[in-house]
Amino acid sequence: MVEMDDILPSRGWSFAEAIRRCADPSLLESWFRAHRAWRDAGYPRRFTTLPDHAQGATAQNERTRWLRSLRDQNEICFSSLKIQVKGFLKAAALVSIGNPDSSLSPDTILPPVTWKYLKIKNTRTSHFIETGKNERDILNVRIFPVLAAPNAVDLLANLSLESIFQSFVIEDPQVVAALRRASIEGVTLSSFRRVPLTGLADYTDALINALAPNDIASRRRHAASRLIASRLACLAAYLAKGDLSAQGSCPSRSIAVVVPAQIWRRGEILVDFINGDLYRSAEVDGHNDPTILARGLILHRTSAIETNLASPIEGEPPKQRKLQSTTVSADTACQEWLEDEIQANPKGKPQKRGSYKAIALEKFPGLAGRGFERAWTKATEGTSWAAPGRPRKSPQ
Repeated sequence: MVEMDDILPSRGWSFAEAIRRCADPSLLESWFRAHRAWRDAGYPRRFTTLPDHAQGATAQNERTRWLRSLRDQNEICFSSLKIQVKGFLKAAALVSIGNPDSSLSPDTILPPVTWKYLKIKNTRTSHFIETGKNERDILNVRIFPVLAAPNAVDLLANLSLESIFQSFVIEDPQVVAALRRASIEGVTLSSFRRVPLTGLADYTDALINALAPNDIASRRRHAASRLIASRLACLAAYLAKGDLSAQGSCPSRSIAVVVPAQIWRRGEILVDFINGDLYRSAEVDGHNDPTILARGLILHRTSAIETNLASPIEGEPPKQRKLQSTTVSADTACQEWLEDEIQANPKGKPQKRGSYKAIALEKFPGLAGRGFERAWTKATEGTSWAAPGRPRKSPQ
């Protein structure tokens, strides 16, 4: 069982703790050395420089330059760490919340763009100042891995399982830092083919031990393994609890399918993170190879997913018409929408074709540009909308 309280904190990290957990280990080590040297010199902050002609000026000024260099080196190294972690936040590789103006104000998600305007006031207390026209304090800033963020479900919705794994597990800043500490290279998507959800810790332990050099301390290998396993367990938990639902295609029946929440709690289920596919263990069916249940899984909010899709895993038939795929479903829905628009405006299109395309791409998840063009051609055939030219002007 993976213990996630420490690795996926429910309350988030302070900015200082985020530095310790997520910054590049080599940058951290450089700062540790610089800070240790500055500390051993007594944390000098004030410096005395004597005129060149004064007695003992040469030795005093040389010592002053040395002390100042210790302070400057400490500040340069620490600044590099702060810049790196702020970069993770700007790139949405980490998520942050804070209390604007007052520690009593409600927790507020800080959008990535906000970090362009935040100035650090205190790293330990996570106190920032938002610069600009309306300058204000942002107090008690807490930082999360994406998969443990308060708004994780919103961030993961409409993304493929493959892209989620790549961006928020393999490229997660804390995971990357842990792998570097263990001198581990080669952890990629291809390392996670048909992963058993009920044996995540054993799977990641075997993978990390195979890739780590023999002279690396076991605690570092274990830390890296535990991080990856906890990220995967967190993702599976969202699916098992029904916060998110996975939709894909069933190879055997050529229909779109939705994976029931209870499936993600079963011991025989294997996940191929390379392609976002779902399998059932060969031992269950008595086959030589695992049975594929769904391909190309995409995660959606459960409330937004189509309820008329089949579940071949449970042997349930579709309640309504069969859908050849998510893409075909989006094309068809777009065509029907365009036909309704044409029926409401038979004399001509009131907007430009490009405007309808922009609306459709936002309105129908899974719709591509070519899909819109196919839907437009079919819907407008033989109508006034098919004629080239500007939209029809409304009568004055």
